[in-house]
Amino acid sequence: MLPDKATFAFNDAYDVKENDSFNVTCTQQNINTVIAWVRQGDNDWSERHNTIYWKEVRRENASNYTCKLRYSITDSFNHYISNDSEHSFHLNVECK
Repeated sequence: MLPDKATFAFNDAYDVKENDSFNVTCTQQNINTVIAWVRQGDNDWSERHNTIYWKEVRRENASNYTCKLRYSITDSFNHYISNDSEHSFHLNVECK
């Protein structure tokens, strides 16, 4: 049986003032879930934690970020089953 599709508990957009701190968490309910955060247009930026955190937000942090989840389970017949799910949000950084 495949786990339920992921539910994402974060908004589609956030307005944050420059130099403020900010974090957002992508939660998983399945113990065999892998989380990856990616930033649109930046192949060098990724996070492998469920929370991304900025101690001091900068204007260059403004972008679209996507939480990608990969579920993997083994059923009672020893079949490996996986499923992917993702959700994005936009971080808008306002000048102070």
